[in-house]
Amino acid sequence: MNHLISIEFLKFILNGGILGVLSIFIQRVIYFSLDQYLAFAYAIASALTYCVLVGINFLIQKKFIFEREGLFYKFVISNICILIFVSVLSELLLYIFVMIQHRALGEGLAFILAALIGSYPSYLIKKTFVFASDAT
Repeated sequence: MNHLISIEFLKFILNGGILGVLSIFIQRVIYFSLDQYLAFAYAIASALTYCVLVGINFLIQKKFIFEREGLFYKFVISNICILIFVSVLSELLLYIFVMIQHRALGEGLAFILAALIGSYPSYLIKKTFVFASDAT
Protein backbone atom coordinates (compact mmCIF):
# COMPACT_ATOMS: atom_id res chain seq x y z
CA MET A 1 0.00 0.00 0.00
CA ASN A 2 1.67 3.21 -1.09
CA HIS A 3 1.48 6.52 0.77
CA LEU A 4 -1.29 8.01 -1.41
CA ILE A 5 -3.52 4.98 -0.98
CA SER A 6 -3.01 4.90 2.78
CA ILE A 7 -3.90 8.59 3.17
CA GLU A 8 -6.89 8.09 0.89
CA PHE A 9 -8.05 5.05 2.88
CA LEU A 10 -7.66 6.89 6.19
CA LYS A 11 -9.77 9.76 4.83
CA PHE A 12 -12.31 7.17 3.63
CA ILE A 13 -12.52 5.57 7.11
CA LEU A 14 -12.69 8.93 8.90
CA ASN A 15 -15.46 10.10 6.57
CA GLY A 16 -17.41 6.89 7.17
CA GLY A 17 -17.11 7.25 10.93
CA ILE A 18 -18.17 10.88 10.96
CA LEU A 19 -21.12 10.23 8.65
CA GLY A 20 -22.10 7.22 10.74
CA VAL A 21 -22.36 9.35 13.86
CA LEU A 22 -24.06 12.16 11.94
CA SER A 23 -26.62 9.69 10.59
CA ILE A 24 -27.74 8.86 14.13
CA PHE A 25 -28.51 12.49 14.85
CA ILE A 26 -30.18 13.16 11.49
CA GLN A 27 -32.35 10.05 11.82
CA ARG A 28 -33.48 11.03 15.31
CA VAL A 29 -34.33 14.59 14.32
CA ILE A 30 -36.40 13.37 11.37
CA TYR A 31 -38.02 10.64 13.46
CA PHE A 32 -39.04 12.95 16.28
CA SER A 33 -40.33 15.47 13.73
CA LEU A 34 -42.52 12.86 12.00
CA ASP A 35 -43.50 10.61 14.91
CA GLN A 36 -46.70 12.46 15.77
CA TYR A 37 -47.88 12.65 12.16
CA LEU A 38 -47.01 9.40 10.36
CA ALA A 39 -47.25 5.68 10.85
CA PHE A 40 -43.89 3.99 10.31
CA ALA A 41 -42.13 7.25 11.16
CA TYR A 42 -39.01 5.37 12.30
CA ALA A 43 -38.63 3.53 8.98
CA ILE A 44 -39.37 6.67 6.97
CA ALA A 45 -36.82 8.63 9.01
CA SER A 46 -34.23 5.92 8.45
CA ALA A 47 -34.86 5.86 4.70
CA LEU A 48 -34.72 9.66 4.41
CA THR A 49 -31.50 9.72 6.44
CA TYR A 50 -29.95 7.10 4.19
CA CYS A 51 -30.94 9.04 1.04
CA VAL A 52 -29.49 12.30 2.36
CA LEU A 53 -26.26 10.66 3.49
CA VAL A 54 -25.69 8.77 0.24
CA GLY A 55 -25.74 12.10 -1.60
CA ILE A 56 -23.50 13.83 0.94
CA ASN A 57 -21.12 10.86 1.03
CA PHE A 58 -20.84 10.81 -2.77
CA LEU A 59 -19.93 14.51 -2.85
CA ILE A 60 -17.39 14.17 -0.03
CA GLN A 61 -15.73 11.18 -1.65
CA LYS A 62 -15.69 12.90 -5.04
CA LYS A 63 -14.22 16.19 -3.77
CA PHE A 64 -12.04 15.26 -0.79
CA ILE A 65 -11.19 11.57 -0.80
CA PHE A 66 -10.72 10.44 -4.39
CA GLU A 67 -10.56 13.98 -5.84
CA ARG A 68 -11.98 12.99 -9.21
CA GLU A 69 -15.30 12.55 -10.95
CA GLY A 70 -17.39 9.46 -10.35
CA LEU A 71 -20.76 8.14 -11.40
CA PHE A 72 -23.57 8.42 -8.86
CA TYR A 73 -25.44 5.35 -10.08
CA LYS A 74 -22.26 3.30 -9.62
CA PHE A 75 -21.94 4.74 -6.11
CA VAL A 76 -25.48 3.60 -5.29
CA ILE A 77 -24.81 0.12 -6.73
CA SER A 78 -21.59 -0.21 -4.73
CA ASN A 79 -23.37 0.87 -1.54
CA ILE A 80 -26.06 -1.74 -2.07
CA CYS A 81 -23.41 -4.43 -2.61
CA ILE A 82 -21.55 -3.47 0.56
CA LEU A 83 -24.83 -3.24 2.49
CA ILE A 84 -25.63 -6.83 1.50
CA PHE A 85 -22.09 -7.99 2.32
CA VAL A 86 -22.05 -6.33 5.75
CA SER A 87 -25.58 -7.53 6.56
CA VAL A 88 -24.79 -11.15 5.71
CA LEU A 89 -21.44 -11.00 7.49
CA SER A 90 -23.08 -9.45 10.57
CA GLU A 91 -25.53 -12.33 10.76
CA LEU A 92 -22.73 -14.87 10.29
CA LEU A 93 -20.61 -13.27 13.00
CA LEU A 94 -23.59 -13.15 15.36
CA TYR A 95 -24.17 -16.85 14.68
CA ILE A 96 -20.52 -17.57 15.55
CA PHE A 97 -20.86 -15.63 18.82
CA VAL A 98 -24.06 -17.56 19.62
CA MET A 99 -22.32 -20.87 18.87
CA ILE A 100 -19.56 -20.03 21.37
CA GLN A 101 -22.23 -18.92 23.85
CA HIS A 102 -21.52 -15.18 23.76
CA ARG A 103 -24.76 -13.90 22.20
CA ALA A 104 -24.80 -10.61 24.15
CA LEU A 105 -21.23 -9.85 23.09
CA GLY A 106 -22.11 -10.76 19.51
CA GLU A 107 -25.13 -8.48 19.52
CA GLY A 108 -22.83 -5.63 20.48
CA LEU A 109 -19.90 -6.48 18.20
CA ALA A 110 -21.09 -8.40 15.14
CA PHE A 111 -22.20 -5.37 13.15
CA ILE A 112 -19.18 -3.30 14.17
CA LEU A 113 -16.79 -6.09 13.14
CA ALA A 114 -18.65 -6.65 9.86
CA ALA A 115 -18.55 -2.93 9.07
CA LEU A 116 -14.83 -2.79 9.81
CA ILE A 117 -14.16 -5.86 7.68
CA GLY A 118 -16.30 -4.40 4.90
CA SER A 119 -14.58 -1.01 4.94
CA TYR A 120 -11.58 -2.02 2.83
CA PRO A 121 -13.61 -3.86 0.15
CA SER A 122 -15.92 -0.82 0.11
CA TYR A 123 -12.94 1.46 -0.40
CA LEU A 124 -11.58 -0.70 -3.22
CA ILE A 125 -14.95 -0.84 -4.97
CA LYS A 126 -15.39 2.92 -4.72
CA LYS A 127 -11.83 3.53 -5.93
CA THR A 128 -11.91 1.12 -8.88
CA PHE A 129 -15.59 1.07 -9.88
CA VAL A 130 -17.04 4.46 -8.94
CA PHE A 131 -14.12 6.89 -8.98
CA ALA A 132 -11.76 5.17 -11.41
CA SER A 133 -10.07 7.61 -13.75
CA ASP A 134 -12.02 6.07 -16.64
CA ALA A 135 -15.35 5.89 -14.72
CA THR A 136 -16.80 8.98 -16.39
